[in-house]
Amino acid sequence: MKRSLQFMLATGLAVVVAATGMEIPQAFGATTTSTAAQAKGAACSIKVVRSKTAEGPVVASGSTQLLPNENGRIYFYASQRGDWAMMDQSGKQVDQGVRQSFVSNPLPNGKYTLTFTPKDTKCGTWSTTINVESVTIYQGAAGSGQKIAPKQIVNVTELPANLQFTASYPGQWTVGGINETVYETKTFQFTVPAQFAGLSIPVTYVPNGGDDDSSTQFFIQAGGKQNSSSSGTPSDFDMDVVSQINANSTPTEEKEGLAQNASVTIYQNSLYKLWVTPNAEAFIKDRVEYQEADPGFWTVNNVLATNDHLNWNDTALNLASYGAGTYKVMYLSKTDATRQWTGTIQIVKDAKPASSRGSCDPVESGSAPAAQKLSLQTDKGAILPNGGTVTVSTQAELADYRALKLTGTHAVKTGMQKINKDNVKTNIHYVHVPKLEWVSEPLTFGEQHEYSGGRISSANRVEVRYNNTVLASLVPSTGDDDEEVDGETALNVAALIAKNGNKAGNYTINIENTLSNLTCGYEENADSYDKVLGTNTMKQTYTMTITLK
Repeated sequence: MKRSLQFMLATGLAVVVAATGMEIPQAFGATTTSTAAQAKGAACSIKVVRSKTAEGPVVASGSTQLLPNENGRIYFYASQRGDWAMMDQSGKQVDQGVRQSFVSNPLPNGKYTLTFTPKDTKCGTWSTTINVESVTIYQGAAGSGQKIAPKQIVNVTELPANLQFTASYPGQWTVGGINETVYETKTFQFTVPAQFAGLSIPVTYVPNGGDDDSSTQFFIQAGGKQNSSSSGTPSDFDMDVVSQINANSTPTEEKEGLAQNASVTIYQNSLYKLWVTPNAEAFIKDRVEYQEADPGFWTVNNVLATNDHLNWNDTALNLASYGAGTYKVMYLSKTDATRQWTGTIQIVKDAKPASSRGSCDPVESGSAPAAQKLSLQTDKGAILPNGGTVTVSTQAELADYRALKLTGTHAVKTGMQKINKDNVKTNIHYVHVPKLEWVSEPLTFGEQHEYSGGRISSANRVEVRYNNTVLASLVPSTGDDDEEVDGETALNVAALIAKNGNKAGNYTINIENTLSNLTCGYEENADSYDKVLGTNTMKQTYTMTITLK
């Protein structure tokens, strides 16, 4: 089977998504019925579904379930209370439960048996077999190309570029921003057009029947210079902003006629919906006959926005779905390549300051981080879940923990910038300060990014313990205000365990990632407002344990 999905751009370029080599094994959640067990349970109407809630695909007793996600979790829900017991292939119990719902611990690759015994003794026992298999994604043909890890960036230097990715198990592939998805295929092809130069394109893979826990997202970074909205674009092309405070409120126009390269701040006490659209009137009335309301590709901080951030026909971007923060927004029309817009929109989750208040100077505050969760993985790409425990019995298994990699968010210096310190045109006082941005990418262990005059900063510290004894600690060194400390690119836990004499017991990895930004605000007194300067600090923590037998 072969099918392709294509958009034609006004420039004659095409965005092509193709699916080839489709294989459809037994569906995720499909069942093989055990007649005796089913007949015994029918009298008391036992129903077990594969879901976190009572709604989901029914799983027949005696069936086999596939979990294509090593160290993933599997969920079941029964129609009555009872006892759950999970055994591995050797017959050892690895999990249990006493509620209607059951969620497993992270499961390594292998075969497991899950049994449910209802409290009602008249009902029969239900059971299912669970096969856990790893899913691997490669660039190119399976086994011959580069292995793709979650959050990995695939760089493309020349455009247009034809890319192919292959998974070890059929699934759903979605390219963010182009509103297209292909299903039930191992092999996926995508053409990156020249129009996407300088952009980051998210690609999400979900194995057949999987959920968010089993999905893998990576990014295609298109080389070249990003399209400039100042070239070949009509001077009267601008943008509007529409706000909606809750589901029952009427959308209202917040900002009108934002020109190219506009920079605005929008205050909202409730971050429900904040739509950026070429035509507010057309959007509010949901009328698409307006010429201005044509669908587009939307980017936020140079990353193509995925479908969950867009409206039904891609004519508007819900910026509130990204949370409070400062965002560079770009719009590229899908029908007319000359229709482009770029601007900066800051969302502040607060009431709009009264006019009698003073203003904060640009050097007094920095953007809050939109931080992704910390992720630790082996050099083979296996994700080690936060809060999880893995059991290691052999030296061969321990070898997988020689080069652990960390992914998360940190502050990155991209250059220097000149700004007016006093934020007043009549009192120009330029200062040069570091230009810093929040970036989600691989981190080093024990790194620090803190600069004199910087408005955001980051640092992380790592500690490895054996039972309650500290084996190693990676902490940024203290020094001058202008401090950039490059930590270790990989964490060799296997070496630390060997140095500890390979003693059996629990080896715990603790990571703390600290993200900080300067804040400026005002507090109301009896007859005045006082400026309040401070620092907002977000601490992310990660813990996992390796049990050495």
